[in-house]
Amino acid sequence: MLKLATIFFCLGAVIASDVDTYNGLVDETLFLAQQLMVQYKFDTLPLPPISVSYKNEKLSPSWNDVTGSVSTGPGTVVNATGIHRNGDAKITLVDDDKMVIDVGITTDPMVITFLKFDISFSSPFPISSSGGMQIKVGQNDATLQITFQKNTGVCKLNIDTATVTGLGSVDLLILPDTWWAEVKDKGVDYYLGNHNDDLKIVTNKYLQTALQSAVEKVNPCQYLPF
Repeated sequence: MLKLATIFFCLGAVIASDVDTYNGLVDETLFLAQQLMVQYKFDTLPLPPISVSYKNEKLSPSWNDVTGSVSTGPGTVVNATGIHRNGDAKITLVDDDKMVIDVGITTDPMVITFLKFDISFSSPFPISSSGGMQIKVGQNDATLQITFQKNTGVCKLNIDTATVTGLGSVDLLILPDTWWAEVKDKGVDYYLGNHNDDLKIVTNKYLQTALQSAVEKVNPCQYLPF
């Protein structure tokens, strides 16, 4: 935390091309956010139900005329809280009181669980199942925008956006774990592998909510020298 304050204090004195300084600021901010996520249990968040339906839609080159639906009850998402900078940070200074950071990040695998899950497709081939569902999502790539702003002497850190740009491998298990569930898994895995926009929306929501909740609980700006 002291290192974060030192980096920010020196920021105004360094040349805009000092990438190492900016990267250090981002690394310290992400580290602090991870610690707060664990301390205040923001590493596990509730998710609202999901409902998606299709009627004669094309979901992939080999999935034509798709008709069916996927729905869930409330769920939870759990992350190992591993968030790492991927590449150099881009810093934009706005006037004298605002700094915007854009940076690519990589997250550790996360687990999304829905205890209630229903899937029903009539075409291109019939498939249906109900029960629970657990999705294990591998290492993900995302973009992150963070804003530091000082207003009348008060500093505020805000997570503006956290957008998943690429999902890792998806391992899906329909509960309970029976031989028939494994057969159904193959169809659902294929669906997720070819149409994962809905899963990205869930992951985006988790990532931004978790980070913002952490920084609001204990604002890192309190450690900055102004």
